[in-house]
Amino acid sequence: MEDLEFLLHTHTKVLPEAGSIDRSVLRLAEAMARKTKTYEHPEEFVRLPFDPSVYAETVGMVERLWSTQLKYVVVIGIGGSNLGAQAVYEAIRGRWGDIEDKHPLAMFFDTCEPRGLEEGAEFLATHLANMHEIVINIISKSGTTVESAVNADIILDRLIPLFPEIHMRVVVTTDVGSPLAALAHKEGFQMLPIPKPIGGRFSVFTPVGLFPLGLLGVDLEALRTGAQEVYESAIRKKDMHARRATEAIYQAYTKGVTIYDIFFFNPEFESLGKWSRQLFAESLGKEKDLEGRTVRAGILPIISIGSTDLHSMLQLYLAGPKNMFTTMVRTKNFTHTHGVASKFSALAGVKGSTPKEATEAIYRSVIGSYRAHDISVSELILPDLLPYAVGGYMAWFTIVVYFLAGLMHVNPFDQPNVEDYKKATKAALGTAAHA
Repeated sequence: MEDLEFLLHTHTKVLPEAGSIDRSVLRLAEAMARKTKTYEHPEEFVRLPFDPSVYAETVGMVERLWSTQLKYVVVIGIGGSNLGAQAVYEAIRGRWGDIEDKHPLAMFFDTCEPRGLEEGAEFLATHLANMHEIVINIISKSGTTVESAVNADIILDRLIPLFPEIHMRVVVTTDVGSPLAALAHKEGFQMLPIPKPIGGRFSVFTPVGLFPLGLLGVDLEALRTGAQEVYESAIRKKDMHARRATEAIYQAYTKGVTIYDIFFFNPEFESLGKWSRQLFAESLGKEKDLEGRTVRAGILPIISIGSTDLHSMLQLYLAGPKNMFTTMVRTKNFTHTHGVASKFSALAGVKGSTPKEATEAIYRSVIGSYRAHDISVSELILPDLLPYAVGGYMAWFTIVVYFLAGLMHVNPFDQPNVEDYKKATKAALGTAAHA
């Protein structure tokens, strides 16, 4: 992606461990080169944006279920089953959604928070005129996710009495052979499979992300093309953007930095930040290394939003402990333009400034403040907020995380400690159900 630019405002040396990145590049190149229909290794996440069969199957389902009547796309999933689609949708549609009603409305149900769940179910029950106005996408890789199972029950139990044939508008996205896949077959739901070795947080370019986004009118070709170009550049052409970012973060880590702040200067990117946070935290936060040694590896990822958090967090960032590395993320070009501000802006001493000019001035001043306080900071500049750029960002960040896992000598694809809470939750709910 020619328009993606990574700038580094801190001194870094060539890493003694640089060979680890070379080995990571080689593994990903081998994974990208595989042409088999099935997926055998988790590194094959790099194949997904290129895979015509995954794309065709997903688009085929979109075309079967989409119509001009479609008003609501309900996504029931959590973590990697939800964050990717929500991140892309909100980045492209903006903070206020599609207020002109050109596309269906997305409704994301992740947690089991009773108020939001009940209000969402009631909204659908009272606003749906017929079942063709809705598609319900239940996503769970394992097919046994507690939150998704509870939410699906609540939504469907509310709608089935009103629309007895609603099962025709339900699509489950899960592993082949999972309990959810078996239920889909029994209930007459349609199904989209997730390639078996691909973990949830790496699955945005599978039907997990592509199917709901396709229904919502997102340009899937542009999204995939952005990812393809970054993967090609970073893996086959050995472009240095991802490598330099990896080296900078890792060197900060070896010097005692424990926090990685991803500071987005487009508020539309907040959910993209949550997707990034999960990918970074679950992939790198590990108790054991690849040899089974206790290392308690990891860097705490946090999200900041400009310029909101300049008025809530910047004092700490500049004056507090120097234990943080920051990447500022912004777009180069704005898709919306506005006239010159005049009346109220004069009170702030910026009369005659456009919102774009104000944002640019604030951003450059913040970069200058970080440098003046000798705080490590880098920049990632995207061309715009369109699907091509968002797909490129997601591919870029995935590469950086994978490279970091190689340097930290941890497995980026497992999350053994997350399973602890899942097992305890199921045990507690099972006990309560039989009490």
